[in-house]
Amino acid sequence: TKLRIGENIVNSTLAHAYIIEGPDGSGKMTLALEIASSLFCEHSHNPNFSLPCHSCEKCRKTASLNMPDLTVIDGNGKANIGINHIRILKDDVYLSPSENEYKVYIIKDSHTMTTQAQNALLKVLEEPPINVLIILLCNNSQNLLATVKSRAQTIRMQLFSASDLQSYLLSHLKAANELYKSKEKFGVLLEGAKGRIGEALNLLNQQKLSEILSEREIIDGIIYSLTDRFSFSSLFDAFSVLPQKRTELSSCLALLLSALRDLILLKRDVEVPLIYYYDRDAATEIALKSSLDRLYKINTIVQDSLKSVVSNANIQTVITSLITDIKKIRRK
Repeated sequence: TKLRIGENIVNSTLAHAYIIEGPDGSGKMTLALEIASSLFCEHSHNPNFSLPCHSCEKCRKTASLNMPDLTVIDGNGKANIGINHIRILKDDVYLSPSENEYKVYIIKDSHTMTTQAQNALLKVLEEPPINVLIILLCNNSQNLLATVKSRAQTIRMQLFSASDLQSYLLSHLKAANELYKSKEKFGVLLEGAKGRIGEALNLLNQQKLSEILSEREIIDGIIYSLTDRFSFSSLFDAFSVLPQKRTELSSCLALLLSALRDLILLKRDVEVPLIYYYDRDAATEIALKSSLDRLYKINTIVQDSLKSVVSNANIQTVITSLITDIKKIRRK
């Protein structure tokens, strides 16, 4: 997709509007900014240059959203994008660019636009100004009017494979190369991103990654305690560090289920991508330490515990019951 759009830019055959569709974290905003940077890049007229360069002043201004000819429209915290948001675009769209040949407008969460807002935007799409590009980002284009969709080209985001995502991050971002020095942390990032480039970029934030690593440390400790060689006190200690807040506990239990799912599939020798473990060999060694029957039973108990947490059951009661029920399995 990026290559095709790049050719359109070089050949001056770029459409006046695009719909970029995909789940949160799939890279919609990243692609939109890549397109904008390619248009603004100081090397945009050089057919032998890979666009965008990511290093010139205009590329840096675009990446930091400080480019005067780039406008990003969102709901400003509101549930919907209303007609007043689109009026901002309509008032500005016919004015000449400040620094570039193009002006680019990115409408985030365009699937939340009201019917009135979409009809107002439609008038611009029907008679698009010269050298103006409008990019609509949405989770589901079915929420857009058919008349709006018919006047824009749709790009559907695809999930990256772990290897492709790694290659992109390492070739474009210094922060990714720094993180790559720790194979464990980089592996956690790739697993957490689940093929979504936007989520991968989000996880490069050290605070966000630290939160995930802390959560995984709890889960790793629990899994470690579930092997036959450890005592009940070890099991109790591992579960006792689970968070007491309902949202955080739900997240941890869901992550524990992901780990158990991987171990069960490895015990069954099923060749499918793992969703918790990034090191298949290490995960296989862990799986060998517990029977398949025990893993199934523990999985059921954790599922029931998660349902109880979501149903507003007392947190301490849930954790106590969780430990007690697993202890009964270990004694069988």
